[in-house]
Amino acid sequence: MEGVLVHVLRRVNDFNRSVLEVLTAMRDQFGFYTGCLNLYDALRAVKAPVCFPELDAAPGTFLLHQLSDVFLALKQGKMPVTNDVNLNGIRLCLIMGSNQGGKTTFLRSVGIAQIMAQSGLFVAAMDCHTSIYPVILTHFPGSEDSMLKAGLLEQELTALADRIDHLQQGSLLLLNETFATTTVGEGSILAEEVTRALRDAGVISLFVTHLYPFARRLYEARGSNPDVAFLRAERLNDGLRTYRLRQGEPLATSYGYDLYDHQLSDLFN
Repeated sequence: MEGVLVHVLRRVNDFNRSVLEVLTAMRDQFGFYTGCLNLYDALRAVKAPVCFPELDAAPGTFLLHQLSDVFLALKQGKMPVTNDVNLNGIRLCLIMGSNQGGKTTFLRSVGIAQIMAQSGLFVAAMDCHTSIYPVILTHFPGSEDSMLKAGLLEQELTALADRIDHLQQGSLLLLNETFATTTVGEGSILAEEVTRALRDAGVISLFVTHLYPFARRLYEARGSNPDVAFLRAERLNDGLRTYRLRQGEPLATSYGYDLYDHQLSDLFN
């Protein structure tokens, strides 16, 4: 009799565990969908464009119209500046231009849009037609190791190598100021070698950079590099940043003196 009771209790325990797992999964799913609905309402409240993406299984499609940054829309509580993205057939996109011109924000908006699209969600854009990437990774250099076990460049290379190990053909890699921890000359050489290897491996990269020699060499050889695009943060003649990205030739300056003049003006006024 005791053995029968133990057997029944085990079956009841297994049943309770299965029910708990199902209810936990349902809770997580409902929480996810509730968050999506709240996000949709928040974006519509600031009049940010929202659409459901068209996903292409084949690599090489990357087209967004009036893309906005979800984080900026939520933080500011108003409609952010939008950008158009047409990188069909591009394996490397260099994003350059003036300091505080919206380059990193643009890179973040692309990454968020791609993750939302592949999660079956809406995208903060008027239109979105993009490929499905098997792996999406970012590289944003962090702060210096407080234990002083390695220098900034070594830390950066180690972190980048770890990401590259997880990439495969057709992956998407977002790079923000990679190789800024060394000299412009050395950083340009590293950037050229790494991005060439990534392109050869079929990885799509968007790269925010101030490494002008690297960008200039690629731009001058653009006739033999049809899979490379060049975007530049727009700056008006009076120094005003529009936070829009346009196709354009890399410039040797990032107009850092604009920020210096602005700070001096605030200091003495």
